[in-house]
Amino acid sequence: MTALSSLLSRFNEPETLKMAKLGRELRASGVDVIDLSLGEPDFDTPTHIKDAAIVAIQENWSHYTPVPGYLELREAVCAKLFRDNGLNYKPTQIVVQQELNKAWQILFLRWWMRAKKWSFQPLIGLLIVNW
Repeated sequence: MTALSSLLSRFNEPETLKMAKLGRELRASGVDVIDLSLGEPDFDTPTHIKDAAIVAIQENWSHYTPVPGYLELREAVCAKLFRDNGLNYKPTQIVVQQELNKAWQILFLRWWMRAKKWSFQPLIGLLIVNW
């Protein structure tokens, strides 16, 4: 056990947790802080979103999504990009993920396999890969 304990003592606190702690301390001291450290909102989930989540669970939308995201959602993203931005993408070129780590993994693997081009829009967490 001692060897494991000494090994674990070498790990540092993750920077994101340090940033979150600092944000809480600053807020407690009266500083107006916009904390982007943990990637979670600093407000309670609005009631209409809670209600929609309950309905989704009752309708069995509670399983893992397909890796690229639901086809209907990718089609809606394509329609939005065309309507609002004049960009013409196919659903096979769109990946919608709930976390950026997985999206970055997909991007890296695609790059590794020689993707032609890609773009990433971090404000909306949208990853577009042309393959």
